Order: sequence, then structure tokens, then C-alpha cells
Amino acid sequence: MNAHILVIGPGTIQNRMLAKYIEDQIGAASECRQEFSQTDTAQVADSRRPLLLWDCLSNNLPKFWTMCSQRAENGNGPCLALINAPHELTLELQALRNGADGLFRECDPPDLLIKGIASILHGDLWYSREVLSRFVRDERKVRPQATQSADTSTLTPREREVLERIAAGASNEEIAKNLFISPSTVKTHAYNIYAKIRVPNRIQAALWAVQNL
Repeated sequence: MNAHILVIGPGTIQNRMLAKYIEDQIGAASECRQEFSQTDTAQVADSRRPLLLWDCLSNNLPKFWTMCSQRAENGNGPCLALINAPHELTLELQALRNGADGLFRECDPPDLLIKGIASILHGDLWYSREVLSRFVRDERKVRPQATQSADTSTLTPREREVLERIAAGASNEEIAKNLFISPSTVKTHAYNIYAKIRVPNRIQAALWAVQNL
């Protein structure tokens, strides 16, 4: 897989072993770094799918949130996810609202971690259904219904079906099984949807759907 994965956090034997395990399981170049610098940004930019796995045990979580904000402003940047996260709904919602692509709990088994990383690299978000459902409910409360109905006529019936499932928190694989199409077809529909409703990513597409469908 043409991807570059960096485990950012304390240079413990666990993190070094994690990077090696990810590389063996996914076939993507993986390494452990204690810090992430501007030089590293240029290095991972050469990768088609850079992913930073930021250890919650790191003392530099504020930098992670800053990178999430910068990516949201610039519209590009590496995929970002938290690892070794405590099972705290507040933290998971914070990560989702700040635009992180996923969060892995400290109790997650290795096979679930690998599945989640692969999912993020294929354009999905990786959060529990509980968190995604809570996020959508909260957004319905704080975001008023659009005063003027958005133009949904450009969406095909199939694209509407895909978008409704994205808003419900379904992964590309789940949508594919539900609609009896391939995951790659779901991904194509998703990118077409983003272009038509003028949003940069899956989170914003879900919010758009909450307001307009």
C-alpha cells in the first residue's frame, strides 16, 4: 500500500513495536517518532496517503488539535487519528468535532486497530457508532434547519442513499453491503457528493445532510 504512517508519541518499545506491526499487517511504511516537525510535513507530503497516529500519552496533544485546525483551514494535510485514548465520550466527540479522522481506544485489540487504519486510509472515519450518533444528535440541536432549502436536485437517488448512510455514521464497507454495490463505487459516490454539495470531507457532508435532507 502506498502510504506513510507515523506513530507520534513517547519512544517506548510498545510504540516501536506498534509501528512494526502496522507495517507487517498493512504493508505500508511505518515508523515511530517522538515529535512531528515541519520537515516531517514535507516528507509525508510525498506519500499518497500519509497518516499520523498520535499517542494520547504524548504531552503534545495541543499540537494535534492545531494540526486538525490547520488542515480544516487549508483543505489538505495528512490523515490524523488518536491512539491509546481513554474511553471518554467527551474526548471522542472533541476529536470528531475538530476534524480528526478517527480515534482508537487504549483497550482496542490489534485486529480492530488494523481494520480502523485501513478504513481511514480508504477515506472513512473511524469512530464508534455511539459517538457518531451522539454527534449527529448534538448537531441537530445546535444547528438550525436551513432557512432556504439547499439544492438537492443535483444529487442522484443513489447519491442521496449514500449520503443518508454517511450521515448515519456508516462506513463505506457497510454502505456497500447495504446497497449491494462495491466499496469503490461507494467511494466514487462520496467524492461526487462532496463536489456537488461543496464540502471538503465526510464530516461536513454528514452535517450538510443533517441540515438539508
